[in-house]
Amino acid sequence: MDAKMHGPNLPTLVDLKNHLRDEPLYLQVLENYLRNVASLINGLRARLEGNGLEAREDEAFEVPRADLIRRPTPPPTQEELEVFRELLEHEREMEQQRENEEMLVLDLLEREQEAELQQEIWDGPEPALVHDEGSLEEVAMVEWRP
Repeated sequence: MDAKMHGPNLPTLVDLKNHLRDEPLYLQVLENYLRNVASLINGLRARLEGNGLEAREDEAFEVPRADLIRRPTPPPTQEELEVFRELLEHEREMEQQRENEEMLVLDLLEREQEAELQQEIWDGPEPALVHDEGSLEEVAMVEWRP
């Protein structure tokens, strides 16, 4: 009954990619695909150079080159994977340390601002607890006015 409500549990594209990565032919198919793409790019580059030279015989025309067809890169060794994981972990630790330092600096700034605000409150003018003669005369003048 629950399956009818939510539907069947079908594999996603991510599941398919993960499955294909485990297949022994995955790297071979990927390598063939990349070789085909490289040959297409080289063909287009040759056509572009031919068209460019015909169109601009008087100017220097150069199409950038890069060796696209190379032997496949072997998968990383276990040691390389371990070093990569250690580097990622170190980077995460450094990022966490930077965030902690930033939080400490912000906390210190907030405390300094609070202390300055408290000091301003304490240093501010205090209301007079004892009235002097001048202030009593002012109160009497205000009360006397119609």
